[in-house]
Amino acid sequence: MATSLPSESQSSKSRQQQRRHSAMGPVLLSWATAATTLSLQALLTDQAGLGQDAAAFCAFLCGSLPGGATCIQDPALQHLTLYVTLWLNIVGSSFLLIPNLYPTQQAVDDRGNLLAAEVPQRYSRMAQHELNRVDCSYIALNTLCMPGFFYHFFCLLRSWGYTWDSAVEQLTVGSVADLTHLLCGTGGAFAVYMVSYEFLYYWWHRAMHELPALYTWVHKHHHQQTYPDRPAVDTFNTGCVESQLGLYSQLGVLWACHTLLGVSNGLGAVWFFTLAGWLSVLEHDKFERTLLFDLWSARDHHMHHAFVRCNYSPYSVLWDKVFGTFKPFEISAGMKRKASATRAPSPATPRSGPA
Repeated sequence: MATSLPSESQSSKSRQQQRRHSAMGPVLLSWATAATTLSLQALLTDQAGLGQDAAAFCAFLCGSLPGGATCIQDPALQHLTLYVTLWLNIVGSSFLLIPNLYPTQQAVDDRGNLLAAEVPQRYSRMAQHELNRVDCSYIALNTLCMPGFFYHFFCLLRSWGYTWDSAVEQLTVGSVADLTHLLCGTGGAFAVYMVSYEFLYYWWHRAMHELPALYTWVHKHHHQQTYPDRPAVDTFNTGCVESQLGLYSQLGVLWACHTLLGVSNGLGAVWFFTLAGWLSVLEHDKFERTLLFDLWSARDHHMHHAFVRCNYSPYSVLWDKVFGTFKPFEISAGMKRKASATRAPSPATPRSGPA
């Protein structure tokens, strides 16, 4: 029996379902979440401490300028200067530094030339999502929330007694025993932070896919891009509910590890915080990248965007393998048949090394 084609009304209904995440309800929820986050950042921040930090930063900044300069005295301008400086550093690092600094794997083309290896497209039709005004608003709002989030991270470290002087003291080693203690303490704390956060985010991410309301209202917007190839853009192009809960859950994990487990290693927290940010950007790039021992691979998150119901862990695939949701990267059967029919050359085997 021939399969009947969907009617015009069915196709229209399907398109409407696909665009529900762009309806005013989810969009307003996302905007309200960003506004709430910015408001809570202002209300819950110790203003006296922030004033002292802003004044000290401006004094350092003015003293570092060539020829000297009159330091900013207005407290409001001091706050603004600190905020803008943090924002510029975060945006600059995410959009320019991270994608260009971390080396890609290499491949060899038909002429024997080395080039940056790209993650293969799983399907033949994986068009890039064209950014619209809603996308741009999410990207802007998520970046505007970042300076307050970073400052709260600094405040958390300071509550542990971790300051610049203590960091220098921690990094000062005078013997092999000191170095061993540093590496074991930092590495152990980093592992606790990373595994704990990945467990928490795994279940949050999985819930966003398995609960239809969460998927439509919170997460589906991020899956408009089936083949991530704009690192920072595709990372920040996320609903603000998902973005802010994901970010502040990192601080929640650090606080819980300190409070419940007594694990409060400042250097380990900095490494966790830094690596989490870097991998979040790099796994939304089109280039092949991996960590040592394949602890992380850009292909794993690409498989999630293409196949959707797999690879929920944010970085490694530890918890996906534990709970049976890991799916190794592969191109679709249709792409394999197409490659075979056209006698396309086999993709070059990636080789580790800088591009």
